[in-house]
Amino acid sequence: MKQKIPHITKSDIIRIIKREFKDYDIECILSILEGYNSESERGKYRLYASILKLANGNIDLLKKYVNEANNDYRNIISLAEYRKI
Repeated sequence: MKQKIPHITKSDIIRIIKREFKDYDIECILSILEGYNSESERGKYRLYASILKLANGNIDLLKKYVNEANNDYRNIISLAEYRKI
């Protein structure tokens, strides 16, 4: 069985930012997220969604997870998308 990978767009990311980071400027949050160096547009937005989920509205955690993603993005995806049993 092939695992389905979510298709996340920039508009999805904007919607999540508006919901999770209400007190911050959207461009500020996008600028922090863009600190992640990605070659894949689709993969970038999936990772952004994972980071936003884990940060849970906390700007310091947002920066922390962007930094960690540059070391190994798989850890971020795993934490955000796969529940522990």
